Amino acid sequence: MKPSRCTLRDVAERCGVSTAVVSAVLNRREGSIACSERTRKNVLAAARELNYVPNVLARSIRKKSVPLVGVFLRKNPGARIMNRSMVNILSASAEVLNDHGYETIFVPFQDTASQLARMESLVSMGIIGGVVTAVVTEDSSAVCDFLKRAELPYLILGNPPVPDVYCLYGAEPVLRDRCLELASRRGLTRCIAVQPSPLPERKYLFRAMPFPDDYIWSAPPVPEEQALGDAASTLFVVMGMRLLRRLTADGFPCENAVVVDFADEKNNIPPELDAVFSDTVSVNIRGMEDLFVPWLLDGKCPEKYHNAIPVGEECFEFNFHF
Repeated sequence: MKPSRCTLRDVAERCGVSTAVVSAVLNRREGSIACSERTRKNVLAAARELNYVPNVLARSIRKKSVPLVGVFLRKNPGARIMNRSMVNILSASAEVLNDHGYETIFVPFQDTASQLARMESLVSMGIIGGVVTAVVTEDSSAVCDFLKRAELPYLILGNPPVPDVYCLYGAEPVLRDRCLELASRRGLTRCIAVQPSPLPERKYLFRAMPFPDDYIWSAPPVPEEQALGDAASTLFVVMGMRLLRRLTADGFPCENAVVVDFADEKNNIPPELDAVFSDTVSVNIRGMEDLFVPWLLDGKCPEKYHNAIPVGEECFEFNFHF
C-alpha cells in the first residue's frame, strides 16, 4: 500500500493550531501571524516527528518560482544513447544546479521541431522554471525566439547566429593553433574540421579552420566536394574516433587526420594516430555558475548576450607525431 504523505493539516492537528500558523512557521514567516515561541517550537518538533516534507512544486507554483530546470540536449537520430559529451554536460549541469537548490529534468531531442515542441509544452504548463539547452546551430532561430519571449532564465550552450540571446561557448585558440602547426609541419595547406551533421539532408559537416570566434559552430559549412577537392594537402580534424571509423568506412581519404575526443576515450584511440584529448565540459560549467545561476537565484539577466569562455592549454592533451 502506498504510504500516506504528511500534510500541513496533519502537523496542525498534532499541535492544535491552524494550517496558517503551521505554514507561517515552516516558511519562516512567523511575523505575519500571531505565534508564540512555544507554538513555533511545537510546530517544528511535530513536523520532524511526522517526517513532514514540503510540496515543493505546489509551493513554487504559489511563489511563481519553479525549482526545476529543463536541460535540453540533442542525441543523434536513431541512437538509443547520447554521446559522451552530452552525458558529461548533463551530469555536470545537474551537480551545479543541485548545489544551488535546483533539480533538473533531462529532455532529449533529435531535431529543432521536437526540441521546440517539448520546450513550449513544459514552459506553458509551468513545470520548469529555467532552461539550459543545446541547439542545432543552423536551425536555431525558432528556439532562440521562443526563449526570448518565455520570460524565464535560460542559457544556450553554443553560438547560434542570433545576436540578442544569452549563450555560452568555449573559445579554443589553443586547439586551433596546435592543429594549424601540425598541418604546417606536414606541409599541408588547409585544415578542415569534420563533424557528424545534425541536419537530415547531410551526413557530415566540414568547416574550415581557423574558426571565427575560435568556435567550431561559428564557421559556415564547406561543401563536401570542396572540402575533399584537394584532400592530399588537407589536415582533417575529426571530432571523435567513432566519426573517423564512419569516414573510413565511407571511403573518405583519412591519411592526414587528427582525432579530437574526450579524455576518457583516450584508451580507445590507437596511439599511432595524431590525437587531441579534451576536457572542456568544466569550461561550460564554470560559465553556468557565472551566468545562469545568478539569473535563477537573483533574477538578474546576464550583462552580455554571447559569452565566449576561454579554453586554456590545461584542458587539452596533444598526441602529435611531428
